[in-house]
Amino acid sequence: MTGFHEWALLNFYRVVARKGDTVAILNTGPPSDLTDINAYWEISFGPGYGERTQIVRTEEERPVTALRSLGIEPEDVDHVIVTPLVAYTAADLSAFPNAIYTIGRRGWVERLAPTH
Repeated sequence: MTGFHEWALLNFYRVVARKGDTVAILNTGPPSDLTDINAYWEISFGPGYGERTQIVRTEEERPVTALRSLGIEPEDVDHVIVTPLVAYTAADLSAFPNAIYTIGRRGWVERLAPTH
């Protein structure tokens, strides 16, 4: 956890897997509205970090838009796997009404009963 004074480009990936008509995705991406998560990160890192703590994305990078570019509607997603269990991976869970959700045990335990 060093180098906070430097700029770093981070990518948040979602993975799509298909087998026949079955569609699974790994992670749902950050929230549709980035206002709250960006404000939280800016406050958490403290003064002087400002825009270096912010998530930015193009319209094409929005989770549902990206899936649609592959011909997948939110209703077509059968499985959503979330890891780790944090806002930038799990904020759009409700966008997939027909999905079965899988969350790793470790991520669940760390979220509910962190060791630190």
